[in-house]
Amino acid sequence: MPLLIALPFPLLAFYFDRIGKTNLGTLFWALSPFAFWMTINFFGLFLNGRLRKSLLPLRPGAQKAWFVGFARPSYRGWLHPHEFVGWLILNDDSVEFLGENHSYRLNRDEIIAIRKAWNIHTLLSLGGWICLEGRVSGQRVRMLVEPRERATMLGNFLLRNQIIRELQNHFLLKR
Repeated sequence: MPLLIALPFPLLAFYFDRIGKTNLGTLFWALSPFAFWMTINFFGLFLNGRLRKSLLPLRPGAQKAWFVGFARPSYRGWLHPHEFVGWLILNDDSVEFLGENHSYRLNRDEIIAIRKAWNIHTLLSLGGWICLEGRVSGQRVRMLVEPRERATMLGNFLLRNQIIRELQNHFLLKR
């Protein structure tokens, strides 16, 4: 959706340059990055509300939970870094991702770090991963989640710090 909305800016720039209206062409070239950033921010979560609502029955009522995008470290997506969407649930003794078809869990004693990690959204200052690192049966594991709670990408980017602090306080300070 964001690409469809922002695409006319460079196309109009090219058109105006071709017909000799270089001032208009330059203006549209200059506006292209801004239009691209704005459309990703405001339309990057197109239909997110519908996804959230459809997965609401998976969310346990009593626990703290955030709607997130999730990816295993091996996943590579060119335009979209998330492999699944679902709920990141904060339990007393674990953190768990619950999606429609997948679930992942890290117990308190398995968690060794909670930090930020970059993804394609980070390059635009519109997002990034919350990386939960752990050790399970001697193997290093990672859970990568990105908040999808707010209506805009920038809103979720800002929410990420709050979620990281809450997770760190819950798991790393209460040992």
